[in-house]
Amino acid sequence: MTITPKIKTPLSHAAITVALGLIGWVLGSLVIGLMFALGFYFGREVAQQEAKTEGSPWRGLEVWKWNLDAQLDMGFPIIAAVLLSVIAWFF
Repeated sequence: MTITPKIKTPLSHAAITVALGLIGWVLGSLVIGLMFALGFYFGREVAQQEAKTEGSPWRGLEVWKWNLDAQLDMGFPIIAAVLLSVIAWFF
């Protein structure tokens, strides 16, 4: 089974988010690891949107104007972080 390129990047972002969360968990704080990963991906997507559009530097923060690929690139890590947090809550 092959994974289409549109879904491959968000899945890798989610996997990296989980990995950073687990590293943070081992080092003492799951939340710090997950927030680092989410902050990195949010900053990356905002920077990409600002580079694509001209005008106000605040344009990158208008998440509702992002294309679907950018929204998935940010959405999958958020979902992965929430799921890992819920799992960790019970351990």
